[in-house]
Amino acid sequence: MGQIRLSKLRRFATLAFQNSIRLHSDSILLFNEGRHQTAFYISVIAMEEMAKAKEFEHFWFHSWGDGRADLDFEQKFLLRLFDHKKKQKAFAAREMLEYSPKF
Repeated sequence: MGQIRLSKLRRFATLAFQNSIRLHSDSILLFNEGRHQTAFYISVIAMEEMAKAKEFEHFWFHSWGDGRADLDFEQKFLLRLFDHKKKQKAFAAREMLEYSPKF
């Protein structure tokens, strides 16, 4: 299995970002309907999707600027995106506020 195309990584970032906004909006609707537990759960998922979008964008950006990482590193990076604790930590990271204007 080869490396993922950079255009696909960028598309993943866009889709994850859009999904996080949709999930967050849904959680607000649920909260306003008094469904607080479900709203909280959906909010956590939205938070993780936002972190995933940021991670994809970060990887894409550095792949263009610094060159591609080796296949082993890329596979480990992709596996990190399945770790809920790491995505939650990434969401809380300071650089989350530095999204590009395009997003």
